[in-house]
Amino acid sequence: HYTTVSSEDFKGKWVVVCFYPADFTFVCPTEIAAMNAKYDEFQALGVEILPVSVDSKFSHKRFAETEPVLAGLQLTMGADTT
Repeated sequence: HYTTVSSEDFKGKWVVVCFYPADFTFVCPTEIAAMNAKYDEFQALGVEILPVSVDSKFSHKRFAETEPVLAGLQLTMGADTT
């Protein structure tokens, strides 16, 4: 699903913002999958993880649906097209 995210959503939490160049690149899915694999541990510490790229939310959706290592993705992916 799509949602708007702001800094207010993370008040009182630590946030790891991971900027990556683009969806469908060879390095990015493994890094996102690695963070996703430890997501429950980060959550237990009160930490949110937000991977962000310049791709649109539609690109993120397709990326998550078609990239095998992103199966079961729990992270919210940020789209900053500007």
